[in-house]
Amino acid sequence: MYLLKNLSKLEDRPAAVQGEIFEKVFELTDIKQLTKRDMGKYRKSVRDYYDVQDAMECARMEAREEALEEGVEKGIEKGKILVINKCLQKNMTIDDIAFITGFSKEKINNYSGNSMM
Repeated sequence: MYLLKNLSKLEDRPAAVQGEIFEKVFELTDIKQLTKRDMGKYRKSVRDYYDVQDAMECARMEAREEALEEGVEKGIEKGKILVINKCLQKNMTIDDIAFITGFSKEKINNYSGNSMM
């Protein structure tokens, strides 16, 4: 298993992987033996592999950024709801609360008496 997992990293054969079967594995995987045409195909397949890996990493990063932005937005909204509740407890006007939070009067009215926390 070690040999198969780390084949691309090996420059020399470790002592533990000696013998006829391992000789055949190394023989089959030695890229120096490739023809020019096969070497071109090999290099293209390596580039394609890394392109796919890069695209997947980019997609993961975008998903993380979107999740973070969504979390921040939810956190801000929860914070504003806390402010609304505190302002309502102090009998502030809906107009003042709307000015402070940026929420519409209708949205503030939805939260009056309905604590989201």
